[in-house]
Amino acid sequence: MNLKQKLKNIDCGTFSTYRGELMGLAIISIMIFHFTSDITRDTASPLRYSLCSWYNSLVSSIGVEVFLFLSGMGLYFSLRNKPDIHAFYRKRLVRILIPYMLYAPIAWIIIDCVISHLSLAWVVYDVTMLSFWFQGRKTIWFITLILILYMVFPLIYNLVESRRPTLNTLITFAVIAFILECYHRANPASYDMTSIALTRIPIFIAGAYFGRKVYEKARLTPPMVILALAGLALKAVKLYFNHIGLRNLPASLATLSQYMSYYSRYLAAWYSLGLILAATVILALLPMKRLKKLLRAAGKLSLELYIVHITIRRMLVLSPYPVQSLKWYCGVILLTIPVSLLLHHVSDRIQQKLLSR
Repeated sequence: MNLKQKLKNIDCGTFSTYRGELMGLAIISIMIFHFTSDITRDTASPLRYSLCSWYNSLVSSIGVEVFLFLSGMGLYFSLRNKPDIHAFYRKRLVRILIPYMLYAPIAWIIIDCVISHLSLAWVVYDVTMLSFWFQGRKTIWFITLILILYMVFPLIYNLVESRRPTLNTLITFAVIAFILECYHRANPASYDMTSIALTRIPIFIAGAYFGRKVYEKARLTPPMVILALAGLALKAVKLYFNHIGLRNLPASLATLSQYMSYYSRYLAAWYSLGLILAATVILALLPMKRLKKLLRAAGKLSLELYIVHITIRRMLVLSPYPVQSLKWYCGVILLTIPVSLLLHHVSDRIQQKLLSR
């Protein structure tokens, strides 16, 4: 099959075909981002600093947006295939809570009691994830957000399945943005602690919205492509503004740049749509069998890789060891992989027993 025929065969269903690979790309990009963020604190190596700065500018934590989009899409499939709310909640909560509760208490005991010399009360505070909402402790913030989104997903599903899904979804985006803006103005300190999670709710809903089109294998229409490409274009404009600097921009463009920075998280969600489209097209057009196999394996372990990697990195940050050292960070990765594999194996066996009842 030639390139032109492959392009013609790409439709919304193609996103589902490569969902595993995209999840793998998302978690790998997150792990790289954490390293590059630490590197930019150290300017000892100008070349390394420059490369990491560019990675942070182009990719940053966009893997989270990709992961949430794909999660929303996957949940749509799950509820559409089996519209049993009880079974839906049971499966999703077991999938998240079993690996989390097997691993998180151990990780937090090490972080809070062994390294930080805090009491066991802090372990409970962190394991229950209340510390994120009341103290802004962001180590495993993603888990508490995804659990909340899972709980309210049937409402999101009904929104997507309504008679006017596009209009209703856009209205929902506007309402969420308005509420968050009010929250920001009323309590900026609390907003700053939790915005890393709350401002990412729209991309999850967008994943559910497009999940319907993916499920039905709808045609990839020009408006969809333009929407995704517009996200890439806006990112390019933002990078250009950052390169020029506010002082060198005309007043109108300087104001626009400030607005783009203020709403950067929403723009990141838009940008992620372009990256998802580009990555899907590349995966569909090129063979890359070994790479795809690796990405699928990473995608299958994405949850375990996330919670293990983020906590081990936190331990290193709190320790006297050089977190910005490539050698030490490779050690973090080498430790993360086997621990994640073990956690996945044990939790998978427990999940199978619980879900088979």
